[in-house]
Amino acid sequence: MTSKIKVLRFENCIAEIKTYINNSTLIPVIGAGFSAGNETSKGIVPNGKQMKQFMIEKLSQNGVNVNYEEKSFSQIAKYYNRVIDASIRKKYIVDNFIGAKLSQKSKNLLTINWPYIYTLNIDDAIERNSDYISIGPNKDLEQTRYDAKILYKLHGTAQDIAFLKDGDDFSVFDTEQYINSLTKNKWLLDMDSK
Repeated sequence: MTSKIKVLRFENCIAEIKTYINNSTLIPVIGAGFSAGNETSKGIVPNGKQMKQFMIEKLSQNGVNVNYEEKSFSQIAKYYNRVIDASIRKKYIVDNFIGAKLSQKSKNLLTINWPYIYTLNIDDAIERNSDYISIGPNKDLEQTRYDAKILYKLHGTAQDIAFLKDGDDFSVFDTEQYINSLTKNKWLLDMDSK
């Protein structure tokens, strides 16, 4: 079964969006703006620009000087993952992505009965503030095994990162990691086409 993407203008389709929500046929993809700037147990959830700047600073402190202005987030992440010690990378993730709080407005969005949610965020804001159970990349799991509200975390989960051994590959921020994750998680991408 193949479905076509329909581009809608919000102001022209409020009733249509309500129908999609009521029929459980609208699947949200939540990006970094959803939780960026919110407090965590030890810091603040960064947005992509802030995390990119942090990676650049750490690389510069370690003598890696490239033309950062011309590099994308994923290109910088590739250098960062290879050069920066895993304990430093892990501490940044734990401090800034675990214990995330959300505003009441954001929590209200999560009370909608979505069939499931995709997110690019690794922080724990959605699962901490809702009934969703997160599944990160590189898991050998089938969605049908769960009788729960599922949150698919495309970049990984901060909780998984916190408990991995140093040296383990623990996030999906550079292009190579993304391709490996998408290949391993083909079942996730194909689940609506069955």
